[in-house]
Amino acid sequence: MIPDCTVVTALYNLHKYHNKSLEMNTLTERINVVLELPVYLVIFTEKEFVEILNSKRKEYGFSNITLVVEKKCEDLPKYKYLSQVNANRELYWPTRDERTSSYSHLLTCSKFDFMLEIIKSNPFNTSKIAWLDSLLGINNKMRICENYSKEIFINVLNNITHKFHIQVLNVNDKKFKLDENKKDFYSSYKYVVCGGFFSCGLELGKKILNKLNENFVRITNLGFGHGEEHLFLEILDEYYDDVDKGYGDYGQIINNILIPTCNINYVYNCIIKRYLNFSYHKECYDSCKKTLLGIEKQNACCSPDIYMNILFSYYVSAFYHKNNEALEIIKHIYSVCKNNSVVKLEFNKNKIFFEKQFQFTNGYKQFLENAQIQVNTISNKNINKKKYNLVINIFACATIEKYKKEILKINETWGKRCQELGVKILFFLGEEKTDLIDDTIYIYLNDINNDYESAKYKQNLGLKYIYENYDVDYIYTCGTDTYLNIDKLLAYLKTFDKNKKNDLYIGGHGDFRQIGTNNVYIHSGGSGFIITKSILENLYPKLDTIVDEWNQICSNNNVKKLINACDVLMGYYIHINNFTIIKNKSDNKTEVFISRVAIKNIENNTKYLNKKYLENNFSILFGMSIAKYLPPIFVKSIMHPLNNLLLDRFSNIVSII
Repeated sequence: MIPDCTVVTALYNLHKYHNKSLEMNTLTERINVVLELPVYLVIFTEKEFVEILNSKRKEYGFSNITLVVEKKCEDLPKYKYLSQVNANRELYWPTRDERTSSYSHLLTCSKFDFMLEIIKSNPFNTSKIAWLDSLLGINNKMRICENYSKEIFINVLNNITHKFHIQVLNVNDKKFKLDENKKDFYSSYKYVVCGGFFSCGLELGKKILNKLNENFVRITNLGFGHGEEHLFLEILDEYYDDVDKGYGDYGQIINNILIPTCNINYVYNCIIKRYLNFSYHKECYDSCKKTLLGIEKQNACCSPDIYMNILFSYYVSAFYHKNNEALEIIKHIYSVCKNNSVVKLEFNKNKIFFEKQFQFTNGYKQFLENAQIQVNTISNKNINKKKYNLVINIFACATIEKYKKEILKINETWGKRCQELGVKILFFLGEEKTDLIDDTIYIYLNDINNDYESAKYKQNLGLKYIYENYDVDYIYTCGTDTYLNIDKLLAYLKTFDKNKKNDLYIGGHGDFRQIGTNNVYIHSGGSGFIITKSILENLYPKLDTIVDEWNQICSNNNVKKLINACDVLMGYYIHINNFTIIKNKSDNKTEVFISRVAIKNIENNTKYLNKKYLENNFSILFGMSIAKYLPPIFVKSIMHPLNNLLLDRFSNIVSII
């Protein structure tokens, strides 16, 4: 039986307007996968394609369920905006792509007009209508569907409802719905939904499609607009209960538009996790619920760690959005772990963290007692973890000689003092092994290189390792070109009450970086920073994937130059979580110096140091730049074997973070 849905598409030869557009033979080849479908099909096109399309549908035996509508490109309702779109693109088109043109933009936005025209005439008397892009065929397979068959597509049409079905592709900051932020929104290509296929009932379709046309006119008049998918941003909220969302990438639209069954890794990392990070708890709850339906009822393939992450995200979002369901979700998580050993293993990796979060839910403790489940409570949560007041997280490289010397020099100088004072030092290195083999100090990270980009991985995986292995009050992070006066640092940390739950981000020398609309303060990575235990606990669930997420944030906000800035990465997550920033400031009597030590031939400069610093009793501030106070030879040089006597005197007056 033919599905109760009219499928609408369009085929136009834009190559005559823009020579980077597809040529006619490619167009007719790619639409063939659509022409083969046993569905009510309406094709808007121009004269040169009419006979070809009718002939093909006749060949497949579908003439009686086909309507080819001839309409010139120049007669399309949105063609009248051509000159304005051209002018807009002359002024502002940061997402310029030679494959697209003003004509292709207007054609993609015309799909709303095509559908409204067919809703009005309803030539096949169906109750639903769907849009399907025409150029989806690659080797007679539909490139928006994994393991494509015509039966999969027909099954979707038979199961869509009268709601507006569309697939969510990405999660954006809702500030971009405001006209005042549209320029920022269009500054880079921010994916929203998959516009290649969507469907709706006729009455709801009229409302939403007309609203999309209004959005097109408004955005065009504002001077923006480079594709139709961005126009859905406001629709997703304005018609929230009327939109039935699928979740996934372009390649799985047909697979996932009803229930996610493919590429669950993408669904979690690009959608669910981003909903949670933005605190869009309602959207996160709905996406988790539907995705878990695919995993648990339709056997969608999913790695156990992703499965566990989705379950936990479901709990967190329910805690804020539907708190009365939070306990039932906890029970479900324990049930899954009981029946699935690999998921239980993932749960046990972070058991302390999960159970700490569950304790905020009313009825959890009673559930544990009734189920006779043994749990690590807050009082014994750090069992088997060695206790430290301070652990030092150093991102390092031992495969390049000059950086290896920095590691050794730390061990000979301030690292040795740390050991005497009971402070744990850990060097986090790329996976390539060297003769530094003490695994209580040197941690080699699998799949991590020793290059400039690796610093952000080492920093964050180092934090993850520290959380999993130590019960620690403070974590100080730095590179190997930093000299630390550990005595002064420990004295400074005593000014804070470690027994209070303080989300503190501590440093001195810093600056601001603009990331989208966020003006983010960062403590300089050169001089390092400290975070407290509570911040580490909050960041821990993100640390495995935080770098990938950061890369996407930089790309979306057109600040790719910051991708490898591990200190900015940390500052950004401090900012969006509203953690407390502590800046150690000086007064007028304080002489401030030194954040990073990279000094060659320091003996030659002993006289200078003695005169300016060693003979005076200056107060010390965290994190000012060495360049401000020392002559150029200090700044431009590399780590050099230091004079022990000078180091002893040096460390008496230097406090570096």
